[in-house]
Amino acid sequence: MHIVSGQVVDPQGLPLAGATVTVPGTTIAVSTDAQGNFRLPEPETSLLDIASIGYRPAKVATGDLPEMIILQQDSSRLDEAIVTGYGTQKRPSLTGAVNPETSSPSAESAIPYGEPAGGMEKFRQYIEAHKAAIEDATGHPITGTVRVEFRVNRQGRPAGIRIKEGLSPEADAEAVQLLRNGPDWLPAKGRVSVSIEF
Repeated sequence: MHIVSGQVVDPQGLPLAGATVTVPGTTIAVSTDAQGNFRLPEPETSLLDIASIGYRPAKVATGDLPEMIILQQDSSRLDEAIVTGYGTQKRPSLTGAVNPETSSPSAESAIPYGEPAGGMEKFRQYIEAHKAAIEDATGHPITGTVRVEFRVNRQGRPAGIRIKEGLSPEADAEAVQLLRNGPDWLPAKGRVSVSIEF
């Protein structure tokens, strides 16, 4: 079996963790790891669809797969959708479920280190209730910590999520997904760093 592999990056060449690589017309899909890398069996079709929140989707021919696949930013889509465990949903349909608070503090009240709108204890409860059990190829649980860094956008959502200390491709992708689907954050000065334990 032939394997197709590549790396998905942003315009600055930084890896995009959690980007989705799909084979059109099939159920074959993988997420990129913390370094933006992906691997999947070579499809019968010659195209791959590549997408990541806040970036324009791309179609790439498998026969002419570049070493690095660069996704261009699309600011009009940055806050349009969030990825869920069941596909992609428009952000407004999840706003109430994610955080019932609708007021967002102004930039003047930004805190230096960042904090979830509902407080750290509620954030920890959300992580414990929603994180998936991660296993290695032999079925043994993977345990450890993933350290993630991001900035808080004007809507109070984590943006520009990057893995600072990874654990495994699966754990790293799960950490990114948890932040994307999780509670809103209060404005922060600079980037926010969060550790998620598995």
